[in-house]
Amino acid sequence: METIRIKKCKQVRWPSRGSEQAAAWDLYMPEDVKVEHMALGKKVELGLKLEIPEGYYVRILPRSSTGKNTGIRLSNSEGVIDSDYRGEICALIDNLGEDITLDKGERYFQMILAKRIDAELFKTMELSTTERGEGGFGSSGK
Repeated sequence: METIRIKKCKQVRWPSRGSEQAAAWDLYMPEDVKVEHMALGKKVELGLKLEIPEGYYVRILPRSSTGKNTGIRLSNSEGVIDSDYRGEICALIDNLGEDITLDKGERYFQMILAKRIDAELFKTMELSTTERGEGGFGSSGK
């Protein structure tokens, strides 16, 4: 089993899993944060610093209830926290809904530990051909 070391840098609850089989840890807001309608790229501090095992990274995502009940979206779709980063983790958000306050102690975001896969990039002038080719955006059917 891998270990993520966590340090609080604000008064905040420790992350928790909603069930024994949950893939992600819920993150709690360390303070109230007001987010105006159509705010774009607002940095929301989550009050924690992580030491992630080498060969892994952490993904920051909105909880499903955040997507269902608010206009809050992550500006970059998901946050990626590398294993060598030691600063406070944050969520970069947009608010497509009404003005909202992200309430202290509530859960809006979650984190997942993921394994980094090492790969080598090989520069080439040609790629192999496939039946699909360059077709995208629904080209393979509904």
